[in-house]
Amino acid sequence: MSKLPPYNSYWVIPQKFMAGEYPGHRYNEDLTPLRLDALIEAGIRTYIDLTESNERIPYEPVLKERAGYYAAEIQYHRFSIDDFGTPTQKNMRAILDTIHNTLAQGNAPYVHCWAGMGRTGTVVGCYLVETGMSGTEALKKVDKLCYYAPSPQTKRQKDFVQNWNG
Repeated sequence: MSKLPPYNSYWVIPQKFMAGEYPGHRYNEDLTPLRLDALIEAGIRTYIDLTESNERIPYEPVLKERAGYYAAEIQYHRFSIDDFGTPTQKNMRAILDTIHNTLAQGNAPYVHCWAGMGRTGTVVGCYLVETGMSGTEALKKVDKLCYYAPSPQTKRQKDFVQNWNG
């Protein structure tokens, strides 16, 4: 099996910031290490998990084990957002601060939810607004980056991006 980053993922900033689907394997836990290896080999060092704690089988223990194998310093952060929902302003601020701090340290973050579309697209959209795009431009960019499905998914998520002002 080729060690590529998850199929439903994309670079927000090439080689510096990736977003996409849950990095554990969807149907076969035995393949999770291969997926995490691909992300580590792609330079991902910070994992920003937007899923709820009971939504998926946790991959953090496997991530720590794989990080040891690569002698890589890995950070894992969970900022739970309801599926199809939006975060609080405070939660979004914390997520974006984590992304900015990770990039400032020269590390690459991977932001994900379950499918990599709704919650992930909302975060990426707000990041793009915060770094200079209008809400409309950010939504168009996210929808183009997330080539496999509309992103963000709901009107509420799109409105959140449109109205984001940090």
